[in-house]
Amino acid sequence: PISSSPGDQSNAQRLRKLSYKERQEYKQLPKTIETIEGKISVVHATMSAPGFYKSPANEIKVTTEELNQMEQELEIAMLRWEELSQLDG
Repeated sequence: PISSSPGDQSNAQRLRKLSYKERQEYKQLPKTIETIEGKISVVHATMSAPGFYKSPANEIKVTTEELNQMEQELEIAMLRWEELSQLDG
């Protein structure tokens, strides 16, 4: 019997070409990643400012949650870029 190993699947995935929509997404992802990184830098600067942690607890919580959300978005975008770059060859 022929078995499908994970290596076979990744070889098949490498042989597949990017669709038009994926190519557009691949071209846009570096700009998206750069934008997210810029927003993260702004939040880091805000959080490192003197007195930030003297702000009301709710403001600190909201800012921290926003930072966590942006970091998750960045990770997803970078993983997607990596996936598409492997398909692109």
